[in-house]
Amino acid sequence: MPFANFEMIRNENDLLRFFDEYFADAVALMGKDLLIKEYFKNPKGSLVMIRVSVQLESFTSRQGQSIYY
Repeated sequence: MPFANFEMIRNENDLLRFFDEYFADAVALMGKDLLIKEYFKNPKGSLVMIRVSVQLESFTSRQGQSIYY
């Protein structure tokens, strides 16, 4: 879902309409009052996932060992 969809939410009515359409189960679980409170209290940001490779771990180990030489 594009981030722009969330930018169109300006007030409580927009929020409830949006969540009723796309995330109806969340409204039922959280309740409308909590949803409104939490949505407007917390900033919207992008989700980020970082993957760490095993190679990075071995590089870090080698860097630590070089201190002792």
